Amino acid sequence: MRDEMKGIRYSVIIPHYDDVESLALLLKSIPEREDIQKIVVDDNTYGDRSTFPRKLKELYDGEVELYKNPSSRHSAGSCRNVGLKYACGEWLLFADADDLFTEGAFDCFDRYADSDLDMILFTPTSVVLPEGKPGVRHISFEEIIDRYLKDPSEETELRYQFIAPWSRMVRRSVVEENGIRFKETLVGNDRLFSVKCGYYAKKIGASKEVVYCVTRKEGTLSSARNEKKRRAGIDAYISDYVFLKSVLDRKTFLKAIDWPGGRVIRALCEGYGLSMVRYILYRYRQNGVSLLDVDPASYIRRSARFVRTKLRDSKVRRV
Repeated sequence: MRDEMKGIRYSVIIPHYDDVESLALLLKSIPEREDIQKIVVDDNTYGDRSTFPRKLKELYDGEVELYKNPSSRHSAGSCRNVGLKYACGEWLLFADADDLFTEGAFDCFDRYADSDLDMILFTPTSVVLPEGKPGVRHISFEEIIDRYLKDPSEETELRYQFIAPWSRMVRRSVVEENGIRFKETLVGNDRLFSVKCGYYAKKIGASKEVVYCVTRKEGTLSSARNEKKRRAGIDAYISDYVFLKSVLDRKTFLKAIDWPGGRVIRALCEGYGLSMVRYILYRYRQNGVSLLDVDPASYIRRSARFVRTKLRDSKVRRV
């Protein structure tokens, strides 16, 4: 497949599950160009009842490359790994099926495509559906980019705190040469992938230009809460912690990670229950995570960012 598709500049990888209408809007936001490879991987929408969702085949066969998650369990990470197997573009772009690229996004990508950078991170935006109200899911990423653009020498947060795979372009060679893949879990499958891209990319950059819109619907994975998903989120954080501790010097490591104790405080403040606190502390002990690993300035800054996001989210919900 890769040998047959020379000249591809961008491979756009999209995991999909049972939301053809949103997928249609996303695909419309991607230009029809010969140098763009669109890869959609369905996450077992119809289980074993179909080798591939018939509706997707009818709508998009020939326009995009359609594949199926071969795993029996739902995981956007599994889907993205399938997409990486078939990607042949110089640059990788990732999108969730219910999100959108902004108008002119690919013009922006084109301005960086011939640079010597290995990864460029862009400013996202977000909306709450169906009303279309301004969302908050982009705020932390926007502030990370703003901080970097004010002081490019401070790139630790840009490399290791921008933990979503979207709103970035990364050279496929960086991913392939370093064997970077997504975790095949329900929650947090993208964190370690993003962190490893940050570590292995030699030269990185950032742009204030908005190229990606994140959506939120009530009841979706990003807004739903239960203990199983919270535990998976803790395990994803621990994976980041263990990897970064093994590759970074002490000073950079402390700047790169969130304070482990913050997870415990959040569990207590948000009423997750003592069972969740015990789980966090148990997993910390298992993996050598220390509550003393903290960079005070970074923790204060990120805590302030978290509070601002929460306050803004509360305001949006009241409107």
